[in-house]
Amino acid sequence: MGNALYSFAEFARTARSAGQIIVQPRSGVADLEDMRSLLTAFRDDSSAAFVAGTITIDAKTRQGLIEDATEALRRGEALNGFPLLSHRLADVCSLAAEQGERFTIQIRHGTPDPRHLYSRVIGGGFSATEGGPVSYALPYGRVPLRDTLRYWREALRCLANAAERRGIEVHHETFGGCMMGQACPPDLLIALSVLECAYFFQLGIPSVSASLALGTCDEQDEGALLALNDICEERFFERDWHIVAYHFMGQFPKTEAGSYALIENGSRIAARGGAHRLIVKTKAEAHGIPTLADNLEALDRSAAAAASAAEEATERPAAVGVWRNMIRSNAERLIAATLSLDPDVGRALGKAFEQGLLDVPFCTHQDNRNQSLSVLDESTGAIRWATTGSMPIEADAPASQGSLTAERFHTMLGFNQRRFDAAEEE
Repeated sequence: MGNALYSFAEFARTARSAGQIIVQPRSGVADLEDMRSLLTAFRDDSSAAFVAGTITIDAKTRQGLIEDATEALRRGEALNGFPLLSHRLADVCSLAAEQGERFTIQIRHGTPDPRHLYSRVIGGGFSATEGGPVSYALPYGRVPLRDTLRYWREALRCLANAAERRGIEVHHETFGGCMMGQACPPDLLIALSVLECAYFFQLGIPSVSASLALGTCDEQDEGALLALNDICEERFFERDWHIVAYHFMGQFPKTEAGSYALIENGSRIAARGGAHRLIVKTKAEAHGIPTLADNLEALDRSAAAAASAAEEATERPAAVGVWRNMIRSNAERLIAATLSLDPDVGRALGKAFEQGLLDVPFCTHQDNRNQSLSVLDESTGAIRWATTGSMPIEADAPASQGSLTAERFHTMLGFNQRRFDAAEEE
């Protein structure tokens, strides 16, 4: 189905068959030739076996402010991404032509309403994008959830229809795996990611990826990735899917050595947990915008660490299996409770948040009950539930942890920064 040159899904299947993890940087600049140079460098200068390039859309375009983005581009003003709709279609298509046997491109956007974007994604020759009605609306916006679910329903149907007309196997990644950065336990992250994937499938998307951001406890992270694989294999066994791991989304180490230690450690966990694609961060994460050299070094280090971990025949720590079973059980309860509310996954998601069956900690969006609370288990680094509100899962934080004060919350957010900087100083 579709031309392999433009099929992100086929590219992912090829890498998976070869036993290789796809590494992918985050990138997006306004100027066409600068964007082309970045993509070409990722394609030609990385030693990784499989690389996916990223075109991240700028904030103005994400919010539908196309005239503002076009005027900013004309004036040469700085934009924080690529204004996809402000460039000529032929020029956008020329970027898609950079794809080949070991390189493909995904459009990443982060918008509550992608209806204005998706015809250009397909028309420009791309076959992959990402995001979701819950995973962007709740942590980043104030658009009512009922509206984002409606916008996304319309957009996804248009995307699926446009791709089918052009014979392209379109792929969609859920961004549900990093709600509120590191502050959300992985069972809820997995439930949200799987539910958004089910939403995509129901609206005609033939290929999806479920995501999960790595956190602050190696055993918990590995167990969570394995649990996510288990659930996808069971629920989507007749579908096309793969797993995406994100390097840690919170405060990064301040030292270069600490940053690379976190990156390489996360890459090994991603491989051991069965991730098929890895969104890569760089040593510049704590300081500013990464350079091309930063990105290339991070890609190569990540690919090498993941390949080394995949080849190791080491036994898993017992704690990994414990986490795998507990996370899978909790995630399945959340998924089942949501899907029982309505045969339409979008309506079920809306009802689940209304009833508090899904409840994201530290999220102040108007449609989130905000009755759940998570804490850092200071003895292991794991993120645990202190309270779960109306969700059908039990709190598991040790009673000795006490209440979550502002000081403890600050300590929680800086855990990995201290952990990896301290390890490199020893």
